[in-house]
Amino acid sequence: MKRSAFTLIELLVVIAIIAILVALLLPAVQQAREAARRSSCKNNLKQIMLALHNYHDTHNVFPPGYVRPDIADTTPWDSITTNQPAGWAWGAMILPFVEQGPLYDQAGIGAGDYILDHLTEVQVPISTYRCPSDTAPEVGNKSWWYERVGNDISQAAATSNYIGSCCHNYPGANGNSNRVTGPFYRNSNTKMRDITDGTSNTIGIFENAYWQEFSNRTGNVWAGNMMTNSGNERDTNMGTIGAAIFGINDRNGPATFTGNKAIATMFSMNSRHSGGAQCAMFDGSVRFLSENIDFLPPANNWQTGPSAVDSTFERLLSMQDGQPVGEF
Repeated sequence: MKRSAFTLIELLVVIAIIAILVALLLPAVQQAREAARRSSCKNNLKQIMLALHNYHDTHNVFPPGYVRPDIADTTPWDSITTNQPAGWAWGAMILPFVEQGPLYDQAGIGAGDYILDHLTEVQVPISTYRCPSDTAPEVGNKSWWYERVGNDISQAAATSNYIGSCCHNYPGANGNSNRVTGPFYRNSNTKMRDITDGTSNTIGIFENAYWQEFSNRTGNVWAGNMMTNSGNERDTNMGTIGAAIFGINDRNGPATFTGNKAIATMFSMNSRHSGGAQCAMFDGSVRFLSENIDFLPPANNWQTGPSAVDSTFERLLSMQDGQPVGEF
């Protein structure tokens, strides 16, 4: 006599086999998706570095980290909360070289306009500036840029996951300019010849994730400096450049650190990738740096005075320290 259907035991066995297969295959699928996102992120960094090189070929200099046209060039690092017109940053300067020429023209960047005159343009998301692994909104009112402005301005800015290398350690308010050892800072005019440590040993751009763990405040932007509704800057150096404060993907820093951890992570190298973050070197290569790279973070609050370039990570962020980097 033929059976016309499965028995209950057979059905349960089939379901169990399917469940086991799903449990085995799902992590592999997720890993494959993350690998694809990481590859896309790598391509973004390559495109950004290529754009920087094309900018250099055109202007014989790399774009400034951010622009402050109305003050004397007494230090490459500004004090916090200074009242000057908010200017554009490197991400805005290279728009024509990442296929965003119309946006560049519309925002009046080449004409010397300020950000306040183009609040609509700063809300335009640019896929090249976004890591696919980042789940934050492309245009968010929870970025650090928006949070620091507070209620002074209604517009949120388009976020970015890539910031320029400025310093081997955080200079802090009002100076410590000896820590500004990278290529991008206020009104910087870095040329290829200035990178004497070697283009393959110097980081140009690195990842910075939108850490939601700190009151949603650590997202960065591509446009430029933060500002108040009057058009003055709020925090002149935040949002577009970074330094080695905490280690890679470190959200908390040393137990003895008593400073603002949101600020520290906003400046530091971090990503949504497991185990490390990616960066673009000046030779055009993209490297994945382990979160276990040799690095000594600040022991406590924002330190003052000279800071030695005394770790592999800090040497990679410095373009003229003259020390061998070694393997990384």
